[in-house]
Amino acid sequence: ATVFICAVIYKNTLFFSYIGDCIGILIRDQCRFVFAERQTRAVSKLKVNKEQLYLHYVNNPNQKYSYGIINGDLLACTKAVHSHLALESGDRIILSTDGLANMLLSESPQILASNNLISIIPSLSGAYDVPPFAEYGDDKALIEITVNSIS
Repeated sequence: ATVFICAVIYKNTLFFSYIGDCIGILIRDQCRFVFAERQTRAVSKLKVNKEQLYLHYVNNPNQKYSYGIINGDLLACTKAVHSHLALESGDRIILSTDGLANMLLSESPQILASNNLISIIPSLSGAYDVPPFAEYGDDKALIEITVNSIS
């Protein structure tokens, strides 16, 4: 199973969609705004084992505390979150899977605003591959976008 986050920029708007433990971060004026959050946060508080979780909560539109994963089950689409936000010149958008989420949420907005975040991920990521940061350390995919101008 896997997760996804995707985005399209049209005119001055970012349209995005995600399923599962992805995060989306907007850096604007040295401030961090999380616009896509990991869906497992709610179910992590439930006292169920992994088997129960997959049988009763994953991709289940009838559960209040549920989340989606891409695993061939068409019900995953019911868990997709879709939205949009207005962009400004100078905005920085970071889309990531769960393996880098804790690091991205812990680093300062100034680091995240750097022009080449991908180049510093290897040096930062090793420190985050240990508890308490390693709870979601299974994959590390990152897309960074800098908005140079708005027309």
